[in-house]
Amino acid sequence: MLISAVLVLGPTALGALCGLGAGRLRHRQTLYRVLVLVMIAGPAELVWLLGTTLPHVGTWDVVAGGTLFVVGAALGLARPSRANVGVAVVATVISLLVVEAFVRVALTEPPTYPEATEARLVFDERRVGPKGPALALATGRPWRCEALYPDLYKGYVANRAERDSGGQPRVLHIGDSMVHGIDVERPFPQLLDQTDSAAHHINAGVSSTGPDYHLLLTRRWMEQQQVDLVAHHVYLGNDFEEIDQSYYCCAGGPILDFSVSPPTARCPEPQYGMGFVELLATSPAPYAVRVATSFSWLARHVCRMTSILGVNISSARIDLDLSMADFTATAAKLEAIITALHAETTAHGARYVLFILPADRELIDSSEDTRGGLARARAIRAVAAKLGIDVFDARSTLAGALRSGGYDSVYLPAENHHFNEGGHQLYADWVQRRLAGLRPRK
Repeated sequence: MLISAVLVLGPTALGALCGLGAGRLRHRQTLYRVLVLVMIAGPAELVWLLGTTLPHVGTWDVVAGGTLFVVGAALGLARPSRANVGVAVVATVISLLVVEAFVRVALTEPPTYPEATEARLVFDERRVGPKGPALALATGRPWRCEALYPDLYKGYVANRAERDSGGQPRVLHIGDSMVHGIDVERPFPQLLDQTDSAAHHINAGVSSTGPDYHLLLTRRWMEQQQVDLVAHHVYLGNDFEEIDQSYYCCAGGPILDFSVSPPTARCPEPQYGMGFVELLATSPAPYAVRVATSFSWLARHVCRMTSILGVNISSARIDLDLSMADFTATAAKLEAIITALHAETTAHGARYVLFILPADRELIDSSEDTRGGLARARAIRAVAAKLGIDVFDARSTLAGALRSGGYDSVYLPAENHHFNEGGHQLYADWVQRRLAGLRPRK
């Protein structure tokens, strides 16, 4: 809490001192106006510079510091009386308590960050907030680049495996947030691991990623651990669009080079670089807010809203409406990825299986082929048939569950598009039945 107090009061006090100093020069109007402009524009420029160059500090922390400096400068220029300052402080505290009480009454309890004691002002690694753009920064999901460079981020693979396999075949589940899970305690890979005594199921899902990422991720896992079956869950909602998206650890560009066969990593070593807006999307909420999640529901909701903002920033920069030419080119890249995954898992002594996850929007109205989901599924099945890969489509199972139990029986509310607890259980049961006859090559 001491660090939080310093981070809040320090920039505010510094700004107030600067404001008081500038206020003494009011009689020299030209100089006074220049100083006021500097106190506004200067922090903005400094925030932009530090936000894009400090590799170990979250961008939201830099933004918060700059904002508090400007607030302090405004107070210094206004030179309010001590009584007015006291009233403002008391009013702010009371307002926060009232909002906290309202949040606890009107909203459900959100997840913490994951533990307030783990909140760090200075990260051990570059930008290793729980991820880069994500819906659940507040829940401690893995940062995308952390998984791609396990030599730099020691223990990543071992930590995600969660337990020793004890001689059981290892089933690696790869995919995006549909695999990793959003706002649920136990996503389907964890459910499978609890119910399937014949295998060790590992959740290697990483949110806001596409099949190009899944190829590199699988390579990293197979380099470090024995994998016996790779279950690739391809989400039709946005996995096509997320091929060739930008990554902070690959100079703000795509991570695969498709000019060679099989596709190779564009950045064998991390090359950090991304714009300020993208860095906001990849950074966790300010440190003081993260610490406050240990006792404040309001702070937890702020963390969650920060992560949702990050997802919206990321989504706005992805073209979710592929033209026919774009679809054809993307489908060709997906075929190259699947071909590489199949060949490399086979060479590793493992089996590669494809699971097709339709978007909820397509299931709500079966007459509407949202974003060409049916065409995407056909493209995946065609590649699987060509290569002799087992492929399973969850469309009929999920659509039947929606018809019988309604949207809330499978998905999170407000069309979140992700499985709720019931959806993960439904999908886990369905996947387990499909895997029953496809035991890993052990």
